[in-house]
Amino acid sequence: MPIVVVIGGNAAGMSAASKIKRTKSDFDVFVFDSSEFLSYGACGLPYLFSKEVSEIDDLFALSDEEILKRGIIVKKNETALQIMPGRKRVVFKNTKSGRITEENYDFLVIASGSKPKKPDVFNFEAENLFSLHTLSDAIKIKNFLSKNKVYSAVVIGAGYIGLEMAECLARSGVKVTLISNTTAFLRNLNQQFSLKVAEHLQEKGVRVFTEILITKINKEGNTLTSIETNKGELGGDFFIYATGVSPNTEFLKNSGISFELNGALKVDERCRTNLHNVYACGDCCAVKNLITNKYTYTPLGTTANKMGRVAGANIAGEREEFKGILGTSIIRVFELEIGKTGLTIEEAKNEGFAPKEIYITSDTIAHYLKSNGTIDINIVADRDGRILGGQIVGNDGVKGRIDTLSAIILGKISLEEAKYLDLSYAPPFAPVWDPLLIAFQNLKKV
Repeated sequence: MPIVVVIGGNAAGMSAASKIKRTKSDFDVFVFDSSEFLSYGACGLPYLFSKEVSEIDDLFALSDEEILKRGIIVKKNETALQIMPGRKRVVFKNTKSGRITEENYDFLVIASGSKPKKPDVFNFEAENLFSLHTLSDAIKIKNFLSKNKVYSAVVIGAGYIGLEMAECLARSGVKVTLISNTTAFLRNLNQQFSLKVAEHLQEKGVRVFTEILITKINKEGNTLTSIETNKGELGGDFFIYATGVSPNTEFLKNSGISFELNGALKVDERCRTNLHNVYACGDCCAVKNLITNKYTYTPLGTTANKMGRVAGANIAGEREEFKGILGTSIIRVFELEIGKTGLTIEEAKNEGFAPKEIYITSDTIAHYLKSNGTIDINIVADRDGRILGGQIVGNDGVKGRIDTLSAIILGKISLEEAKYLDLSYAPPFAPVWDPLLIAFQNLKKV
């Protein structure tokens, strides 16, 4: 029977392995992972520190026993060193024993994920300095926090993990300082909304510093005491950096596989690489942007799961395609919800569009209800009426509206059509004119 080797046992890899076994139960499927932990919700890691996730075990989608029941053989603590496509073999090294093995395959799935980027500062290591990328990282942080008195923390980076950790640490009683090297949070959140998020963080007691450049770190022994920046010195008991990730693909450099950009793997719509019977999925891959038709590196858990399923389906003899993404995402920062999809106006201009944008502030529900809040919407459209992207910030109702906007863009519904969409209404859920419709009407005037 065909042998399938999967490198990586989380979102993309386990999704691929599970799909193969559901469709072709006679295939021999082996999942190799460099850690002790497989099939867990990495996006839930920050919430361990706000106690919203009670136990580490709650994060697992599948236990080892459930994986085995699916007929998937798991090999833990196995790091891929090299693939040999001509011989259809993968070289692994066991991280505990150091033992080197070669594994044969008929089909190979590369789901090796990503790795955290570290700030470019000399000797940027300490016993109280962490990243949060894996469950192993989370366990190390929990152990440190349980054994040490932590009154203050410095969070480096204002992406998803940085903002979530700033909130979760603050909710646990830690005095938090958040620093970012830019004024734009979440990589491309517009300046107006980034400022709103920064103000909200400060209202909640989080100090925020932007346009920060770290120049030096100060230690006592192996303990980081402060970081020196272009805006002064910042001290703390605990430091965490969340300054982005890059594809974990260095072991593939001499394999003949095709890369797209930033070390990300190039795959087609069926998640096939240029190598025979070698597929790739998840955070190690570049994906196509559905507006620009260009490849981009946008690692998201939703994308990883979908790509894994598509790779598994095609290996199992079905024909499925993953067309690409708009980059739709959402995050909570205390009482604020921030959603975005598609292109910003700057990105649209860089791609050759002639875009216009609109900002509106609207009630989220009927104005006469006591629980009424507001929502801010930014929508970008080309001069021909094609909607290109949008961002939404508010206390409630962001997810449904950003998902609706994503569907509108994907369905190529024009601004003229969108301004009279049949959206639901009842006073506890929306005003009679939904904020999206108001935004579309105003943008049409522009």
